[in-house]
Amino acid sequence: MEERRQLRQAKGRLMARGVCSAISEVAMFLGFSLYGLAALRTQLFGNPQQDIGYLALPILVTICAVAFTLNRTIANKDNVASLWAKTWIMLLVVWELWLWPETRSGPWREEPWMTDDEKVVLSVFLSLEAITLLAWIWIYKVYPFLVKYCHQKFALRCFWRIRPADTGEGYSYLPYGWTSLSRREFRYRGDKDENGRPHGFGEWQDNSYHGEVLNGTWQHGQPVVPFVSRCFGSGAISRGLKTGYGTKRLEGLSELHWTRERTETFLFGTCGVECSASGAFLAHLPQLFEYHQKTFPHAEQMVHDLQSTAGSETRDARDANSTARMSFLATPADSVLVFVHGYNCPIDWACMRLGQLMTLGNFGSSVLPLVFSWPTGRIPSFFQVRKQLVDFAPDLAEFLACLRRAGVKEMHLMAHSMGCELVTAALEHLERLNQEGGSQPLVKTISFCNASCPLSDFEQPMLSRIMGICERLTLYVDRDDFALWALELLARTKVLGCHTEPFPLVSPCPGGDVELPSWRPSQEDPEDPATSLAALRPRIDVVDCSSMDANVNGMRHGYFDLNTNLVADLKELIVDQKRAAQRSRLLRIYSDPNYNVFSFLAPPVFVTY
Repeated sequence: MEERRQLRQAKGRLMARGVCSAISEVAMFLGFSLYGLAALRTQLFGNPQQDIGYLALPILVTICAVAFTLNRTIANKDNVASLWAKTWIMLLVVWELWLWPETRSGPWREEPWMTDDEKVVLSVFLSLEAITLLAWIWIYKVYPFLVKYCHQKFALRCFWRIRPADTGEGYSYLPYGWTSLSRREFRYRGDKDENGRPHGFGEWQDNSYHGEVLNGTWQHGQPVVPFVSRCFGSGAISRGLKTGYGTKRLEGLSELHWTRERTETFLFGTCGVECSASGAFLAHLPQLFEYHQKTFPHAEQMVHDLQSTAGSETRDARDANSTARMSFLATPADSVLVFVHGYNCPIDWACMRLGQLMTLGNFGSSVLPLVFSWPTGRIPSFFQVRKQLVDFAPDLAEFLACLRRAGVKEMHLMAHSMGCELVTAALEHLERLNQEGGSQPLVKTISFCNASCPLSDFEQPMLSRIMGICERLTLYVDRDDFALWALELLARTKVLGCHTEPFPLVSPCPGGDVELPSWRPSQEDPEDPATSLAALRPRIDVVDCSSMDANVNGMRHGYFDLNTNLVADLKELIVDQKRAAQRSRLLRIYSDPNYNVFSFLAPPVFVTY
């Protein structure tokens, strides 16, 4: 638990401004100082003087800057070292410019390059920077080493000074060892093993700023999913959950090779992921639990492991009295969401993105999250991998077949970017598998997010085949997607993910907004009522995400797991199984009810009145 606390302390919270913003901020400050301070000093005082009144302004600036930084340090306690380092640099610029002699104009070899006063200022601020650097080394390098390798009783007693708490429950300790200014307390309530370590269900509390209150499952002293954690100081909430995956990739969980490398047998596995859920998002999340990964030779074992975790969530929710335990949904896990990721994506990153989606959407235990992972290659091999999708296509159908044999009753398919192309490339195999399933569709819903599929492929035959294996197709599109715009430019063809017009591309059918026809397997006859345009249109929804600007990066290509409007809409589609016209966050764009194109009800992020 101290390793988790140290990681939160070292990484801090995600900041609204990144490195580039900080550099531009410093550059703007320097530009202002070079002109403003020098001009002000010249107008008021001329050359540097010896009286204290001459230094009144830089002293005032220094007091204000230190007070502001100290206030932010006490209030946030995140990214403290970088905050003070930037403050010292700015104050150094202020003092050096204020003390700069107006008469210095000749070459440095003829005049001293620094006056005595400037040397004193430089020495002071370099010393402050050195102290800040040493503090950073201690907090972020030395202390994590001690936490990781010093577990002996001597270290616990002499370095952290652990002793029974004054309140009589739990223990108190020094959060930073000998350098701590005050003591903090921690305690555990819940089930334990024979050695007294947390085991089963319990609650951990640590009242230091970067400590946490963790409610969930434990295994011999280690927290394992599922759990809910809240940072004691910042209030940032994270959740641990388990995701499954199936793959024929040769790479490890975090590996990403340049070329296709594939085995002939499936590898199934589960892994625990921790994702931010509310409040300040922590910079080190989402993350994978290295000590909580399992692999299985058969899908049945993977599904059983996921269901047992969902069962523990249900049991804890039923038996618990605390709010944190009741946050788990007591719903049996009877369906799965299969995520097909895009290219340039390792297995662990796909699991973390899916975990983030499940966390923000609060899907609970009613839907099991699964990743189908395929050999994606890297960015330079985009077009080569694209040509090889037909080789990977049978693997998707085989994976779904394994899930069906494992007893999964209901499947939802979600694909992103090139993963959508993989789904369309696998249609022949999916149709064959669909015919083996009898009267029920292979998958309940199919969702395409920022699909890179060529738009010319999505005519009536392709749509009829897709709708022959599912009940509803939802296309999340963004006409400002930069990655897809670049693909259109290079491939010289329109892509589906930028298309915000109604589907199919024909005149609307008469009769208004008809009820959803009952599903039936697709037929080869194009005149069959089940594959007619009139039957297809009510089962295809286009959701225009172009107006979304919350939690959307500059590429606008992969925000399906962070934009809360999109996440909530996916939950209503998958869990509540509502068509777009019935979902709460969508508004129909066209007045004609036959045109199933919708946009989100969301204001721009800058509107604050």
